[in-house]
Amino acid sequence: MLEMLEETTKRSQQAQMIINKMGNEQHKAVLMNYYILGLSWEKTAETMHYSLRRVFQIHGIALLEFEALRNIAVNCSLNCDIV
Repeated sequence: MLEMLEETTKRSQQAQMIINKMGNEQHKAVLMNYYILGLSWEKTAETMHYSLRRVFQIHGIALLEFEALRNIAVNCSLNCDIV
């Protein structure tokens, strides 16, 4: 059980590091609000002053950016500047 918690914490920290490297502040906000802070989609939209539909649009694009940065980090050496 403790190992699972440690792995979840490690993955959350890695995700936060990648999100912080993202260039678009809207992308960062959507991913942080929903995945890291645990806000609902509705609360994320309200916090950002966007419609729910707009938050979903931003989310889709943000996931593409996140995945690209994650792939760079995975393929990067220990001295990489991404992570």
